[in-house]
Amino acid sequence: MKLRWLIPITWILVIFATIGVTQAAGWWSASGREEVVSGTLTVDDVKGWMTIQQAADGLGIPVGVIIEAIGDPTGTVQPSTAFKEVEAVVPDFSLDDFREVLRVLLASSAPTSASPTPTPTASAPAPSVTTSPPTPQPTHTSTSTNSVTGQQTLRQVAADNRIDLATLIAEAGLPADVNPDVALRTLRDTVPGFEMQQVRDAVDRLS
Repeated sequence: MKLRWLIPITWILVIFATIGVTQAAGWWSASGREEVVSGTLTVDDVKGWMTIQQAADGLGIPVGVIIEAIGDPTGTVQPSTAFKEVEAVVPDFSLDDFREVLRVLLASSAPTSASPTPTPTASAPAPSVTTSPPTPQPTHTSTSTNSVTGQQTLRQVAADNRIDLATLIAEAGLPADVNPDVALRTLRDTVPGFEMQQVRDAVDRLS
């Protein structure tokens, strides 16, 4: 009789022991989040639940560079801090805006191939070359949509880009009764599925 209950109990103990070992070793994840594989992320893949270390590994950017770019004056932000937690520590921090900073960091950290320096020969003097002054290029005066930030309101974006407010709201796919005087990052809490890129794309199309 005792042997009959011994086998199921033994299996239960083995299962719980396995879970404990895998959690301690970091092989078991109960967070429901995706595992971040080193060097496989794009800037748009960076989410609020990710830690700064995960983003650094996934983008291939040193974690210290990202923390320095965040600019936390209190020193609270650490590699294990999630981006959604940074908003409570650093005033005016927005992950939507910070993605643009990450794009710059990613571009500056990309390896560049060095061109070989030609070795000059002393067999003959180099011919003199007369260079003409560069032709001045026309100045492009259109407003870049990168200036659209999470701190701006729809009304401010429309005024800055000289676009009719109602037209901007419709082109961005927002409801006509949306409040145009709240910050764009706040609209994410009031308009389901809203992304700031909708406003940037609308400005591109209407400019």
